[in-house]
Amino acid sequence: GDAPPPSLSRSVRRLISSRNFDGEEEEIVEELTAEDVYGIPRNMMSEDLAAKFWTAHRRIASGDAKKSGMRSFLLVLWELSKPTYLRAAGWQLVVTACQVSMPLLVREVLLLLEDHPGESFRSRGMPLALIIFAVSALDGVGAERQKYLAYKTGITLRSAVVSASHGHVLSLTPGGRTGLTAGQITNLVAVDSQKLFELAQDGNYSWSCPLAMVVVSVLLIIELGPSSIVGIVAMFLFIPLVKWIVRRMMTIRKLRATVADARVETTSSMLQGMRFAKLNRYEGRFVDRILELRDKEVKHLRIELVYFAATMFLTVVSPVVASALSFICYVLVDEDHVLTASRTFTSLFLFSALRFPINYLGKLIGKAAQGLQACHRFSLFFDREAVVEDNSGGVKSNGVGADDGTRTPNSSSDDADTPVSDGTAAEPDEAPLIDVSTNFTVGDPLTSGMSFKVSGIEMQVRRGELHCIVGPVGAGKSTIVRGLIGELPPDLSEPNSRFHVGGSVSFASQVPFVLNATVRDNILFGDPLDAERYARVLDATCLASDVASFKHGDRTEIGERGVTLSGGQKARLSLARAAYSRSDVVVLDDVLSALDAGTSRAVFERLFRPVGTGRDGLFSDRAVVLVTHASHFLNRVDEIVIVAAGRCVFSGSWRDLEDCRPEDRFEADAVD
Repeated sequence: GDAPPPSLSRSVRRLISSRNFDGEEEEIVEELTAEDVYGIPRNMMSEDLAAKFWTAHRRIASGDAKKSGMRSFLLVLWELSKPTYLRAAGWQLVVTACQVSMPLLVREVLLLLEDHPGESFRSRGMPLALIIFAVSALDGVGAERQKYLAYKTGITLRSAVVSASHGHVLSLTPGGRTGLTAGQITNLVAVDSQKLFELAQDGNYSWSCPLAMVVVSVLLIIELGPSSIVGIVAMFLFIPLVKWIVRRMMTIRKLRATVADARVETTSSMLQGMRFAKLNRYEGRFVDRILELRDKEVKHLRIELVYFAATMFLTVVSPVVASALSFICYVLVDEDHVLTASRTFTSLFLFSALRFPINYLGKLIGKAAQGLQACHRFSLFFDREAVVEDNSGGVKSNGVGADDGTRTPNSSSDDADTPVSDGTAAEPDEAPLIDVSTNFTVGDPLTSGMSFKVSGIEMQVRRGELHCIVGPVGAGKSTIVRGLIGELPPDLSEPNSRFHVGGSVSFASQVPFVLNATVRDNILFGDPLDAERYARVLDATCLASDVASFKHGDRTEIGERGVTLSGGQKARLSLARAAYSRSDVVVLDDVLSALDAGTSRAVFERLFRPVGTGRDGLFSDRAVVLVTHASHFLNRVDEIVIVAAGRCVFSGSWRDLEDCRPEDRFEADAVD
């Protein structure tokens, strides 16, 4: 439903307080707040629109395999826009009827004056005048109502695709991110979404303009006879020329969009690597490269505007030329043809009514081309492979990228450690939270010619268990981690293969993800503050002393990418975020490597295995998978997984490891 209006009493109080008793205005010191403006209707909020987008996308994609790509995306947009756009189309039909009937009503007034020159106009003409007034009023109301509904549809489409794009880019698999740059994503959200808005804004003209052109052309033929065909043909002869110019303009626009993507990507790279650029004095090179791309973009823009100016010139001149040719032919064809006031002004009105659809047709074709190009880019983006949740609460890979827009995907990128919570809680005696017997492959040997496969993975991790993955560098440990968090699709083609990661997942990567926010905000990551748990987390991750040394404590702002923190502090901040979250599964990718020996031992004992206190660490009620090179901790974990050369060579307890004697030299070295 609609949101409530702003408080009337607050508005009146503000109005009264802005004037004193002498009538002079006083300065208003009260700030504008959300209570002073209208709220957003629930059905127009971005999360609801994104949910509707993904629901329609999933239904259309699953209903017909042929409905993919551009066609599927257009059908999704139609599902979102249909409730308001059909009403806008009805009002546009009313507006078109009013605009076409106005010249006929004027003709009746002029004929009345010609047939009864000496009589009073009041008795006979007053009904016509009232009808003209009513038609004009209806035309104005209908036009504004159509504009409002079209704008509302455009805002709906823009909000839906922007929200869905933000969610989709966070759930892309490594294969889905291939070839995707920050500049392309920025242009999708900032530019292409606006093109969809503009297309929805003027979309009803795509049928109302041709309809008006046909009806007005018929009326001109009735009024001027065959002579009007000359003017009509002259106007329509301009259309192929306008279309050719628009087609050339679209070609130039595609080239400009490519250069714009490169410019935005270069600018983003410079801003993200500002520290690198400053330390190496690369600012000048970055600026020169950006200005070079900008010059190319401006060159394409200048050519595009020349074509646009030619289009506008032709669309403005064509009605004038057409009406002049029609009048000339009408007079010269027959000596008895006389341009009376009623015939002349009616024809001029009809040509004026024909002028708008033809004038706007060139602009509409350009907008339609831009909108369709934006739809094509969006369809390619949403067809990228993404990770979605399955019905059991686990994760899976889906090439269509279907999603409901409100989910929290149990996945993360290589440089992010994102706690994800879906609000579910597991019972202590339930099945393993992680049950994996599969292979993971990075890359596609058929397309890229390069791939890396980790095979023989067998893992069953229950709540309260700690499993460690160890092995030499490049063995495939991080590949297993990426598979567990859903970034790599499991190979379920082999018999007895299975893959299940239940509940919510927290992930901490080798490269800690740090927000440009306070220490507390980085740890809470949007969760409410639990003071007791927060204090336990700081103590367990050895951050309490660091926070105490900061000038503003945990309210200290951390610079971009954690530039104000050391490597060990960033790693412990990442661990603190995972520890504070109440997820069921915790996946840690070699987070202890950035810590010194003493700190690493203290963190391990407080988080995983508190000495002398049993299993009451912060991770004692979760299923934990830890990738590490610290072999001195292995005798204190529940199960060890050893990976060598892309193959799982051992899976068992520390006691079982003593009896493991592989024959392969690389595997034996990994076990040793």
